[in-house]
Amino acid sequence: MKRIYIYILVFLIFTGTMGLISFFPLNYYKEIDEISKKYEIDKEVIYSVIKIESNFRKDIVSHKGAVGLMQITPPTGEWMAKSHNLPYSENMLLDPPF
Repeated sequence: MKRIYIYILVFLIFTGTMGLISFFPLNYYKEIDEISKKYEIDKEVIYSVIKIESNFRKDIVSHKGAVGLMQITPPTGEWMAKSHNLPYSENMLLDPPF
């Protein structure tokens, strides 16, 4: 009976870990870690937004024209860049300069 519990425990640990990795792939880990520290935003929040908005596909475009990992529209991207005195081009939304 004890052996069955061990098998179940190993199965749950393995599927839990694999499930977590498949739900939140560790793409862009280094970049997200740097950005989360720089702007004091939890990494989990950034990963969650990317998961919901694009499922980690950086080349996706919505029917409303939102693009990139976090699905930002070009006007919003331009406004955000201007408000933080950053350079802007629409290409940055699809291929951010991490």
